[in-house]
Amino acid sequence: VPFDSVTGYLNPDLETNVTLKEGSEIFSLPLIEKLASALDKLKKAGLDVSDLEDTLIVQEDTTVRLGWRDTMLKTVEPVSVNLNGHALVMEGGSWLHTGSNEHEINGELTFSQKISDSAFSRANQFLASLELLDASTVQQIADLLFSPVTRNGRLYVPFVSTGDFARPKVRPRVELMDLSDLLKDQAKDNALNLLDQLIQDR
Repeated sequence: VPFDSVTGYLNPDLETNVTLKEGSEIFSLPLIEKLASALDKLKKAGLDVSDLEDTLIVQEDTTVRLGWRDTMLKTVEPVSVNLNGHALVMEGGSWLHTGSNEHEINGELTFSQKISDSAFSRANQFLASLELLDASTVQQIADLLFSPVTRNGRLYVPFVSTGDFARPKVRPRVELMDLSDLLKDQAKDNALNLLDQLIQDR
C-alpha cells in the first residue's frame, strides 16, 4: 500500500507474505537451544531435553506475514511453524532489528511427542528412584513440577526471548518450581505428621 489512506502521505510500511517450504532445514536456532537450557530448574527432577535434534526441518508449508520498516522486521500476525514435530509459535508484534540483531519474541514452544515422552519418562523414573518417597508423594511432586509445562501430554513452555538474536536471553513465562524446595516442604510435612501421630498416641 504505497500511500496512507488517511493522510495521503507515502506509506513507509511494507508487508509481505513469506512461505517456509516443507523440507527446509535450519541448522541452528539459538532460541530453542536457550529455551531448553532455561528448563535447568527441572533437571534436578530428571527432566532433560538435551536430546534435541541438531537440524530442524520444516514439516509443512507455512506462510508468515511480515512487516518491514526502518530496518525493523516484525510479525504482523501470529506465526506457527512445525519443526521436527515441535510447534513453535511467535505472537504478532514480535520483532527483529536487522542492524543491531536485537529482538523481542513472545511465543511458546510445544515439544514433539517423541521428545516429550522421552523427557517425562526419564523424569518419572528419576522421581520413582527416590526411596524415601512413596508412590503417592512422587505423583504429587511430579504434578507440581510438570503441570505448568505440560499441555495435552506434551512438554510446553511459553517464553519471551530478547537481546542479540544469535545469543538470546530466553525466559519461561511460567513459574518453574525447584525439586529441592519441594523435598524440604515434604520433609516438613512428614515431621508434622509424625508429631501429630506422637501426640495422638499419648
